[in-house]
Amino acid sequence: MKTRMKNAPLNVNFLRSLPTTAAALGNKFGVKVVVGGFDCCTDGTEIRLPASSTRLAEDELLGYLAHEAAHIRFTTFGAEGSTWPLRHEIVNALEDVRIENELAGIYPGAGGLLIGCHEK
Repeated sequence: MKTRMKNAPLNVNFLRSLPTTAAALGNKFGVKVVVGGFDCCTDGTEIRLPASSTRLAEDELLGYLAHEAAHIRFTTFGAEGSTWPLRHEIVNALEDVRIENELAGIYPGAGGLLIGCHEK
């Protein structure tokens, strides 16, 4: 995949393609992608990517998108049932590994995006 220089603007068509890509990976229509804030996260219907993503290469951004789309596809939201912050962090860390393995099993190309994102 083509890597762009840091601080170069992302292609407008690439940004417009993110909701479609998220919907395909998440196997769910109506996935909204919002760029803003500081964290990557999802609530099951919306994927939020950090505002700093404008400084990331497209492959890094796709790695984050693939990760959050995997949550949409494989995570049962609200199943954790705990408000204890440390428990949430531990469960989420284990869930991250599980959902990335699941997604890479279905879409082998997603595995490369996830690995590339982790390496950077």
